[in-house]
Amino acid sequence: MSSIFHDRDFALRVEESIRLFGVKLTVAKGDLVEVVPILDGAIYLHKDVPDWSKAIGVGLNREVGDDDIRRMEAIFEERSLEPAISATPWHHPSLFEVTGKRGWAISDWGTLLAACLDELPDIGPVNPSISITIAGQDEMELWAETIGRGYEGDEAISEDDRALHLGLARTAGVHCLLARVDGEIAGASIVSLIPEVGVLSIMSSSTLPDFRRRGIQMAFIRERLQMGRDAGLEIAIVTCHPGSASQRNVERAGFQVVYNRCLLSRAVD
Repeated sequence: MSSIFHDRDFALRVEESIRLFGVKLTVAKGDLVEVVPILDGAIYLHKDVPDWSKAIGVGLNREVGDDDIRRMEAIFEERSLEPAISATPWHHPSLFEVTGKRGWAISDWGTLLAACLDELPDIGPVNPSISITIAGQDEMELWAETIGRGYEGDEAISEDDRALHLGLARTAGVHCLLARVDGEIAGASIVSLIPEVGVLSIMSSSTLPDFRRRGIQMAFIRERLQMGRDAGLEIAIVTCHPGSASQRNVERAGFQVVYNRCLLSRAVD
């Protein structure tokens, strides 16, 4: 593993890329998202996909007090939303201490993996029957439908998630990809280029059931990594459900686990 992955500076770089993406998403969605600055972060309230509302960056660079969490809870609860905070091992310990005392708990886990783009081994040749193209504006509905249909099991997505993907597609630096096998739609994926911090963020990807086990996911990974290299970016990151097929795929491509991210939440009374 590259030595740059071992320190707080790298984690701050990753978290800054996530914050920057949130800012760009806010611009793209306009009135569909409300941003409330709080402490050293912000709360992102998605009006079209309420379940995706959460605070990002809170407690990453400063201590968090009981009054701070009470104020955050009030912002969510005024909108009948479950309070939620994205957190990492690099956040200030007070965040976990105060939320724990107030009845918050971890409701979801994600494993963040990373790789240096210039150090990755060659993934190898792609099945010649597979073609990967960037979706055009007239293909956005097809792309959103395909990425939704391709999920299953613990990675299934709802209609709300489909709406969120369409919002993501309008975000600056985001590219939506379609896979075809012998000309037939077989899968979809998405990637975000964040040049401000030299980061390529590999996002959702799915394959339609009839086209699985043909190398489509690895073809998507290869294509997106090359997009990052072509843009002069240095680091590629991806967050996966722990132990998922997605994690296994990126590990085969040379990514390594860096740290876990979690979602802290508290049920609304």
